[in-house]
Amino acid sequence: MDSTRISIARVLALDVPLTWQDAVAVAQEAAMLSEVTAAMSARPSLVSPESCFITRDGDVELPDTTEHEAPEDVARLLRELLAGRDAPAEVEAVAYSPGARDLSEELATVAIGNRRALIAKLASRALAVADRPAGHLESALPPAPLPVMPPFSTHVTDSAVAHDLPVPRPVLVAPRPLRPPFVATPTPVSVRSAA
Repeated sequence: MDSTRISIARVLALDVPLTWQDAVAVAQEAAMLSEVTAAMSARPSLVSPESCFITRDGDVELPDTTEHEAPEDVARLLRELLAGRDAPAEVEAVAYSPGARDLSEELATVAIGNRRALIAKLASRALAVADRPAGHLESALPPAPLPVMPPFSTHVTDSAVAHDLPVPRPVLVAPRPLRPPFVATPTPVSVRSAA
């Protein structure tokens, strides 16, 4: 077994926890890589869970090629990664809308953050699960995301109350002086007269 990469089929078979952001990151990288390979060679990349690999470095690898280009393959990969997960409507629309289109462009409009970092974390979680002895029940869940609140905000939104998010309280800390303040005492000045 390769200790630096794992196939998406294996990730799904191991039931490795992944988020919709992970799914979008993998699908977008696979779509871009497939387009580049098709432009540079006569044979486009084969995009399937079995032929799509992710690495600890955050790369997507598509080592197999096919005779014909199938843009729907990337959408199918995205649907398989999203299966059973809640995703925003815009992502669902991209995954389930029929027809040939530029999926990498459509997925680029979805804000997910650093794709390579997401893929690297997913690969590390998957490889950790794959390396465990059979029957090992330790969870490979990623840490729960923290609610994002602007710093020093005292405005409570309806969504924050509806989701029972903590209300931020401003904290003001005055810096302490490193040494006592310098106080200059006036010294008498003598003036000599020229006589």
